[in-house]
Amino acid sequence: MDIGSQAIYEYILDEVLTEFGGLSHGDSILSIDIQTGQGANGKCPQSRFLTEVDRTKRQLQRCLSMGVITFTDEHTSPIPVGRIFKASIIDSHNLIPKLLPQVIKSITIVQGNGGAGSIKQINFEGGSYLKHQIEELNEETYTYKYTLIEGEAIKDKIEKISYVVKFESSPDGGTISKMTTTCYTKGDFELKEEEVKAGKAKVMGMYKVVEAYLLQNPDAYA
Repeated sequence: MDIGSQAIYEYILDEVLTEFGGLSHGDSILSIDIQTGQGANGKCPQSRFLTEVDRTKRQLQRCLSMGVITFTDEHTSPIPVGRIFKASIIDSHNLIPKLLPQVIKSITIVQGNGGAGSIKQINFEGGSYLKHQIEELNEETYTYKYTLIEGEAIKDKIEKISYVVKFESSPDGGTISKMTTTCYTKGDFELKEEEVKAGKAKVMGMYKVVEAYLLQNPDAYA
């Protein structure tokens, strides 16, 4: 039985869509480039057809299973949730450069008004920088979602890094901070454990500096 190349393409799309529940991968749509090997009559033998289906499934499975790394962290603080959210999130572009002048030169909002859709640029001493795009900033639920979209940290091996930070009140009146980090790596690059730990330590280090400032200045961001 001969099957036309167009039928091959349509069948493969139907197969992978059915098996994998769609082609969506993060914010991208995976496309399939099928080499049908069609002859002069525009037909392809059934054996080649089945081979193409199997090959495409394997390729798609690899794409869907690699390149996404997620890890979570939790931190407790004696600072009330409202204060620490204002200081570390809402006013971070003003406060953090003051607390860490030897590391961070400035934080500027280069697009938007600081809310969802805005882009922040962190300028480090030495000339490097990072850009964050804010996905959500909810002062009622104390939720902050943002994505690292540009900078030396993601230039070669990482497409982007997404963060979801949720602040909750603890029974003793303090705060429980929960952060979920998702790294989207390029190709078959794998993050090393020490790289993951180093990144987590930097983020948590900033929160600890803010916490120390609030403890020493009980009227700040009250």
